[in-house]
Amino acid sequence: MKTFTLILFVSISINILAQNQAANYSNILPKEITQNESLFESAIDVILREAAINPEMIYYRVNYYNEIYKNKNTDKKTNGYDELNNAKIKYLKEKNVLIDKEINGLDNDFLEERHAGSVESFWNNLKDTPTSETFTLNKTVDKNLMNFYVVFYHSNGIINNYDSTENYLALRNKYEEEIRDKIINIGVLLEKEGGTENYGVDEIIEKNITSLLITDDISYSKVLLMKEKADYSINNLNKFSIGFGLRLPTFNKTYPINFVNDNYEADVEIGNREDIRNIQFDLGYKIFLKDEIDLFSYLNISAFYINSKANINLEAEGKYIRKTILDTETEKTFEFYTFTKLTSTNSHDEYGINISTPVFVIKPQMIFEFGLQLYYQNNYSIDMTYDYKKVKAYYNTSGYLYKSEVLKEENGVNHLFEDAGLCVAPSLSFQYNNFISHFDFAISYVYNSFLSDQITAGFKYTF
Repeated sequence: MKTFTLILFVSISINILAQNQAANYSNILPKEITQNESLFESAIDVILREAAINPEMIYYRVNYYNEIYKNKNTDKKTNGYDELNNAKIKYLKEKNVLIDKEINGLDNDFLEERHAGSVESFWNNLKDTPTSETFTLNKTVDKNLMNFYVVFYHSNGIINNYDSTENYLALRNKYEEEIRDKIINIGVLLEKEGGTENYGVDEIIEKNITSLLITDDISYSKVLLMKEKADYSINNLNKFSIGFGLRLPTFNKTYPINFVNDNYEADVEIGNREDIRNIQFDLGYKIFLKDEIDLFSYLNISAFYINSKANINLEAEGKYIRKTILDTETEKTFEFYTFTKLTSTNSHDEYGINISTPVFVIKPQMIFEFGLQLYYQNNYSIDMTYDYKKVKAYYNTSGYLYKSEVLKEENGVNHLFEDAGLCVAPSLSFQYNNFISHFDFAISYVYNSFLSDQITAGFKYTF
């Protein structure tokens, strides 16, 4: 019940991440901007980007817009342009100091944590380099109006009519305290649940960084570390999967078919095969080995079936193969195979098991797995009819043929050549896990020395 109450509190708190309604800005921007759609959209975008540095930036930005668009004041020294740029330098420097303080606390208190590097990168990505090291703010600031603009930002534009008789400092403090309380409660949830939901805490911190970091009693790095643990929780992955995929063309689009019989395999092509359809179905199950998604954190076991169809192109009837089985200076013995009929199937099946494990984790949703496949492949078959003749030839010392005789002759010999076998092959796959929709994407490469290298891409439904 307490957990439900905390979640409800988070849900009904001011949603600072929701899309700002353009209509709310009409009351704080001059009509010269609001009546121009593209200029209006651009102005809102600029305000939001600068407010992420510090919401007080809205005060300087709106003042500048009023001077340049409403009052047509193009003098940078009096229209607020210089004040705007100096305020940005001031707030950027202050923000960077606060971030450095948070990084130092991270290094001192959480250095051994697995995700400390990710949290430090998060902080460093929020730092900006000011255009100058010095700044001068000369104009007197209307603090109440400035506090109103901060309230405007934190209320997502809901409070957009300024009343000079209203004291906005108390309301500003209330909003900023609520934001901090929201993060504290998220931290409580993350620590208590140890689950997979992170409640978007990183986005909340990013959009309100200056308002948050002015306090010393909250370790935002600790909350972010718990957020990272939630993101990498092995429970983000579902154990069962049903997959469907297509085998993609590899570098070689056609593969040779060589003549083979019981006693002889000739390195002579009698045709070729070109794949035109390869469909894969699989059922998978993950065995979790660790609490977090990491190197060797689970075994991914899947049973698969592949049905393939190919174009089989056989050489024209009448093609013959000659094999030399005896070769001396004066005697030679040859075997001749002259084909009178060639037919072939054009589809085959494959059944197997793939076992893989993570070897490289880019992020929780993006994982490379390495594994092994054990499979039985029932490939194409060729039904061939040929005439067989074994001939012995005699040569004189000068190399001229002077006599030949037929040692053996058979007509209409039928032979069925079936290409099938049990194989083991290494596999490398890339998995993109969609934690929200349960539809994952996977692409895999299998080194298949039996037939050809294989690249398969498809989708999996996980549950």
